[in-house]
Amino acid sequence: MKNPVEETKKAIKELEGKVDVMVGVIHMGLENENGIPGTGVQDIANACPELSAIFAAHMHKLVKKEVVNGVIITEPDKYGTHISRIDLTFYKARWEVGFKR
Repeated sequence: MKNPVEETKKAIKELEGKVDVMVGVIHMGLENENGIPGTGVQDIANACPELSAIFAAHMHKLVKKEVVNGVIITEPDKYGTHISRIDLTFYKARWEVGFKR
């Protein structure tokens, strides 16, 4: 099994300079699974502040908004009971994220 944190770092390196924003859509929960480091999106957010946001999905729990290392994280619960939405506001002059909610 590959380490999700390391794989995310590789993807970020490949995308740097080619995109205006990086958002992760990751089939993992907020916390590490079975005590294995790097298997939760909190670890990815801690290691990869280049991400502006992460949409998590795996643990079937509602995470309205969690901010880890400047990365906003949400998870929409289970069975279509909720929808996650993240608004990013850009400053055109610099193409950087100025506001997240």
